[in-house]
Amino acid sequence: VCGVCYLSVDLLFGPLCSFRCFLLCHVALSAVIAWIGQQVHNLFLTYLIVSCFLLFPGLNKHGVISKYAGMAKREVNKLLKQKEKKNE
Repeated sequence: VCGVCYLSVDLLFGPLCSFRCFLLCHVALSAVIAWIGQQVHNLFLTYLIVSCFLLFPGLNKHGVISKYAGMAKREVNKLLKQKEKKNE
């Protein structure tokens, strides 16, 4: 779980995130994953993880992953630009 949190926070914020921001995001994402694990049966979670793992190559081949990753990246960049404009 920690590896998933580390990779997701690192990929989302990269070098723009300070240590405090990184730690806060990591703890929050870990808490969300732990809460989901507590609420949902383990066998169902295993089914979802395996299904996503097996669907990933096909989604990547058809460009779905890059499409939505690009959309998410544009939205994050827009939010960062708005934040920079507010700080100026």
